[in-house]
Amino acid sequence: TVSGSLNRSGKSGSGAPNVNRTLADVIDNSLNRLHAEREKRAKSIIISGMPERDDDDVPPVLDLLQCEFNFVPSHVHCRRFGVQNNGPRPRLLQVSFDNKDDAAWVIANAHHLRRSRDSSVREYIFINRNLTSHERSLAFAERQQRRRLGHRLPIRRVNPVRRCLVL
Repeated sequence: TVSGSLNRSGKSGSGAPNVNRTLADVIDNSLNRLHAEREKRAKSIIISGMPERDDDDVPPVLDLLQCEFNFVPSHVHCRRFGVQNNGPRPRLLQVSFDNKDDAAWVIANAHHLRRSRDSSVREYIFINRNLTSHERSLAFAERQQRRRLGHRLPIRRVNPVRRCLVL
């Protein structure tokens, strides 16, 4: 058993952490982590098909946003997923913004890339939300079902701000 009195931070006087955490504390901690992850994902997008460079990916991303959307974000951070290979397909590129409004605006306007004057942008570059693996698998299953039914189902989108279904 743990003996000794606990101070306000939940630690015993000896500095050992409180072993008797309540279920509510565990749930609260998990929800806080989930909320933080959602906030982080809401501030970023995933670009596929963007050619890889040996140096920084920020300049071509800024060029893409400026040329295709006439949009210049205040701050952008980029990172590639996976290990660099010399295969035919470039690695996915995660682009993080300072706020979720910038990311939401880019995603809402991503369909304009299909009408780009640049054929390589029009045919190969796609912008999507930053989804968890579970969300990606659900979206894939929904696309497969729409294809099987001949596109008779309406496209269902979840508004990331309100977390409600938009038809």
